[in-house]
Amino acid sequence: MDDSWTLIKVFRTNNSGLYPVITQSFCPTSRADPSFQNIEYIEAPITGEDITQAEIIVSVGQGIGGPEYIPMIEEVAKSLGGVIACSRPVVDRNWLPKDRQVGISGKTVKPKVYIAIGISGAFQHITAMQGSETIIAINKDPRAPIFGVADYGIVDDFQNVIPILKEKAKAMK
Repeated sequence: MDDSWTLIKVFRTNNSGLYPVITQSFCPTSRADPSFQNIEYIEAPITGEDITQAEIIVSVGQGIGGPEYIPMIEEVAKSLGGVIACSRPVVDRNWLPKDRQVGISGKTVKPKVYIAIGISGAFQHITAMQGSETIIAINKDPRAPIFGVADYGIVDDFQNVIPILKEKAKAMK
């Protein structure tokens, strides 16, 4: 029996099914499928700005209720000079692509301002954004864990807050 190990490349889709992912793994050469040997490595497409480099991030969670609110929130993010990001449940529902995900299974961010809208604050998410200089949380649940790390918190429905935030952002320009 052969004791050597072979590097193989495995093609699969990510959880959201948005783009193919190539992973590398080692397996015993005796069990390696030769067809895996010649798969080409393909970088996942970049769909927009790199959220890890943004100074202002407006991040949405499943608490916004549906993808129909994302354009309105993205408009606010852009008017503030920022980018939109999200929590894992938003990616799992295919509301935004995986490259926008903040969390242990997404990206770690440290912007100057992080605005969390409809994000409860699971530890996987908080771990990846708690290094932000200023954290503002908007959630209608006053017991949401996100308020434990927020510098400022607004307990209200985001639909009541976004128009005011939009107006203030316009006034700043």
